Amino acid sequence: MEIKKIESEDLQATANLLRSYWKERGDNYAQDFALNYLTNGHKTEITKDQSFVIKEKDKIVGMIALVVYEGNVAEIKDCIVKKEARGKGWGRKLTEFIIDHAKRNEIRKISIVTVPNLRSFYEKFGFTLEGFLKDHFKEGEHMLIMSKKLKEKEDKQVDLKKKLEDEQQLQEIESETTDRLMKLRLR
Repeated sequence: MEIKKIESEDLQATANLLRSYWKERGDNYAQDFALNYLTNGHKTEITKDQSFVIKEKDKIVGMIALVVYEGNVAEIKDCIVKKEARGKGWGRKLTEFIIDHAKRNEIRKISIVTVPNLRSFYEKFGFTLEGFLKDHFKEGEHMLIMSKKLKEKEDKQVDLKKKLEDEQQLQEIESETTDRLMKLRLR
């Protein structure tokens, strides 16, 4: 057994392996994408990386960034408000802005890694807790992983029970209508 860094002679076979795995999961990426992914790393998955600021009287009081990945998922990064500007609603405005921006850009799910004391803040926007990272960026600093679905996957499954009930109701209406017509003809 040998584990080694990918070399040029391994690229095609590894790209095929990746594409096969992605296909299993329902994704169909081209060979060129897989090769680019292997040679340039995970930054290939990032489709957009944007930062925004919020100003008060021409002074920056806060910032927020959004990193968009393949698959129309995004991560909020660096939602920051200056200490002296906190409590004025700037964090709320930045969060509302980034959620709306994500929706306009057809992001289906957005996540954030945040400190525990901001959990209730993000829950107000519909984020739910997905995980916990202990000693993440430094010893003693725990983080939460939270996310919010912005776009529900279209459910194309048919509710069979509902369909059967509707069909039974149609049959009852047909039967009732037929009975009424028969009575009218007999008169």
